[in-house]
Amino acid sequence: MAHGKNSLVGVDLDGSRARAVSGPAGGLPQPLPLDGPGEELPLAVSLEGRHPAAGRAGLALCRKLPHLACLDFLAHLGTGREWSGGRHRLDAGRALAVLFDHLPPAVAAARGVAFAVPAYLDPAQTSLLLAVAAKSRLPARGAVAIPVALALAAYADQPWRGAVCVVDADDHALTWSALWPEGGEMRLAETQVIPALAVRLWKERLLDLAADRCVRQTRRDPRDCPDAEQSLYEQIDAAWDAARQGNLAELVVQTPQWYQNVVLRPAEVAGCCAGFVGRAVEGLHALHAAVGQPGAVLVSASAARLPGLVGALEAALAELVPANDPAAEEDFGEGLVDDGFAPPLVSVLPPDAAARAAHGLAARWAQGELPAGPQGAAPLLPAQSADAGPPRLHFRGQDYPIRGAAFTLGRHAGCDLVFDSEQYPAVSARHCEIVFDRGAYVLLDRSRNGTLVNERPVVQQIALHPGDWVRLGPQGPLLRFLGQALGQRKLTTA
Repeated sequence: MAHGKNSLVGVDLDGSRARAVSGPAGGLPQPLPLDGPGEELPLAVSLEGRHPAAGRAGLALCRKLPHLACLDFLAHLGTGREWSGGRHRLDAGRALAVLFDHLPPAVAAARGVAFAVPAYLDPAQTSLLLAVAAKSRLPARGAVAIPVALALAAYADQPWRGAVCVVDADDHALTWSALWPEGGEMRLAETQVIPALAVRLWKERLLDLAADRCVRQTRRDPRDCPDAEQSLYEQIDAAWDAARQGNLAELVVQTPQWYQNVVLRPAEVAGCCAGFVGRAVEGLHALHAAVGQPGAVLVSASAARLPGLVGALEAALAELVPANDPAAEEDFGEGLVDDGFAPPLVSVLPPDAAARAAHGLAARWAQGELPAGPQGAAPLLPAQSADAGPPRLHFRGQDYPIRGAAFTLGRHAGCDLVFDSEQYPAVSARHCEIVFDRGAYVLLDRSRNGTLVNERPVVQQIALHPGDWVRLGPQGPLLRFLGQALGQRKLTTA
């Protein structure tokens, strides 16, 4: 049973939301729903009702009744700041206790719980967080910073040597961190916290853009109606996701008196946050000046949603680490595939990466291998096999399962994985397809600009092996083939 009494729980807890995984030590942890069927629990508390309510109830008031919403409280642990509304008065510790009391029984029933927490929390605040968890009867074992957890997850998947930079973002701040794997541990060397780039400020930019569009089209401003502003704010995540996939972002504005659709092009969504993107890239350059040339940049799933950020980081790192740089290839010497191909310099991590790393550390705590409490460094986790799990393509932090007889990639809307024509003009309408043939997955090239596997051109077709990198065109998107079909046998590449 994935969430039984012998399970361990890893919790990724930042200033915006909590996410958890659960499973036995040494096993593959499974997502643990924290808010009903939802895997993410918003870090928000509503002060509107008779009793404080955690999760979506608080988030639903952030624009409509902001004085009754307790938000961004994690960074204020131990500071004495209070939120008051109606009969309620909460400090950050009490708000966190309300959140912990909302967690499902499986968390309290686990053998141990480990946390990944924001890098902007100091050791005293992290110790206070663990004390609040223990008071809420959670078997809290210890905690590490989220950048450490993200780097541990990435290192288990693709080892490297030298420094790596990690960018993360939540409703309190965007953070840059530099880390090194050294002596069997992942060590946090430097952290820069930038509150002026908090996720909520990026969302306000898009909200203002959509509202201004309404004003121009209808001479009505949705910000004048609290319910309409709240509804518009809640649609921003979906709009970001649509724009990131090259689709139009459609938002609906509805008030008791009027209704309006707002359609934004991907370039408009990215353009409204261009200033923020520039400042985020400056953070990478500042970290580069402080600790030296990074071998790669790891981007959390939260940071990857910020419009235009991943593309800007790819361009910036290409300048800092020139192509065919021997030093960069040496840094990734441990993780090269057989033909010497190095992984991309900018990698987007899955949403559950930090929680999975925390789960791996929970086993160490449960076995007494780590002292209880916050840890500045953490032991490296066992390497993850590229053939684990079902067959899938991994692209910018997301897995795309390969099901059926054929899986098609290209710009055409009918493909199984669709790429934006503006962002990837060299990708053909139906660029390539992956078929299951005689016990193996085979890639068939259908394009004008070619398809590469581990940076070698495909001549008509090639059998894929777990861990192979697939690029659509010489400068096109780069994906990784992972997993293995049941009973698959190795084939000789064509």
